[in-house]
Amino acid sequence: MFIRRDRFPATIAFVLFGSLSIAAPAAAVSPSPPAVSPSPPAVAGGATVAAAPPATEPEVESVAGLVMEAGSGQVLYEKNARTPMPMASTTKIMTALLALEKGRLDDVVTVSSRASRVEGSRIYLEEGERETLRDLLYALLLSSANDAAIAIAEHIAGSEEAFVAMMNEKALALGARDTVFQNPHGLSSEGHYTTAHDLALIARAALRNPTFARIVSTREYRMPWPAKSSVRLLYNHNKLLWRDLSTEDFLVTGVKTGYTLAAGNCLVASARRGDRELIAVALNSGPGVEYRDVLALFRYGFGQFTPHQLVRPGEVVARPVLPGGRSIPVVTAEGLRWSLARDDTTARVQKIVELSGPIQVPVALGQQVGHLRVLIEGREVGRIGLISAASVNPPRAAGRWWAWTLGLFFLWRALSALDRWRRRARRRRRVGTLTPVPFDLDRRR
Repeated sequence: MFIRRDRFPATIAFVLFGSLSIAAPAAAVSPSPPAVSPSPPAVAGGATVAAAPPATEPEVESVAGLVMEAGSGQVLYEKNARTPMPMASTTKIMTALLALEKGRLDDVVTVSSRASRVEGSRIYLEEGERETLRDLLYALLLSSANDAAIAIAEHIAGSEEAFVAMMNEKALALGARDTVFQNPHGLSSEGHYTTAHDLALIARAALRNPTFARIVSTREYRMPWPAKSSVRLLYNHNKLLWRDLSTEDFLVTGVKTGYTLAAGNCLVASARRGDRELIAVALNSGPGVEYRDVLALFRYGFGQFTPHQLVRPGEVVARPVLPGGRSIPVVTAEGLRWSLARDDTTARVQKIVELSGPIQVPVALGQQVGHLRVLIEGREVGRIGLISAASVNPPRAAGRWWAWTLGLFFLWRALSALDRWRRRARRRRRVGTLTPVPFDLDRRR
């Protein structure tokens, strides 16, 4: 290949430095955050723990009943819990959840004529009355006020019909696929139904909101009544909040009652013991039966099951190798606590790591890279996201100082050789210019 003399140095430099990028160095892994376990479990391993369900189950007289772990959504017991049936005023759990998500507590709500004329349980709101959303939520969840339900719905969505559409959309988003709402209050209406399981899912989502949890645990509330220069005294209809339950080893914390002729007596309740919370549902019960059934479900859930921390947040579960031989820690994005029966035989717990594919550089800290499947006796009970516990940056040539040093050395040698060649060439030209040429005097003559 012919190279012009005036471009010779640039050509040498291009060849030398271009060759430095051919063999890229292994990527450097930044330090891992501290919240990881020191030793990862096997990709497909097992441990023995107690299995569910236990032999003795609670006596539930209600047509449908269920008890669920509020944290994980695990169902500990169910009876006709997937059978659709009317829900009465337990409807208002969804109404309150949407109001808290879409509105502000200090919003001022103007009561419409439609809201003031609704039938059933109400606090006698008057057309044109202005109340805060906060006060209406207390009226909704403590006194089960149907007029407050419509006023809230119209304020949030503009109309009751638009709000009902939002309720059905939210139900699907929560996994309550056997629930259809026709109104925000729960009065009997064709096509207005749910299941005990779906109600537990809705209550579980609502209890994550601190304001909702605080309201449903309140026994009484004084709501200003400016038109009468007085207050409305609101009492919680949930009788479990008023009972002496000092003999129980748990504390009842909410949630909502309901009754219509078609739905019977309904109750969704929550209870806490330590850091563990359960949700119990009783639908289509006789008078007072719903309270008895819910207490039996709480005793069963707290007494017959023990929670186990199967997976901890930030637990290292794999160290896949990246191109170049380096590894990166992969950790769980969240934990998994699962309740297992106290007095049953042992069961095998398996944890299976499933990466999305080969991890390619660059990798961001916290990047989703797969999931961890947790199985008990071959049945999947949890699927947890896996994330990278370190960031991995593309290779940088500056990191290979020895390559730069070697390249500069060869460049210096090449430039030195070029300089010597140019000096010799200049000397040869100078000598050729000064050489005397013989002068032929005879030829001139």
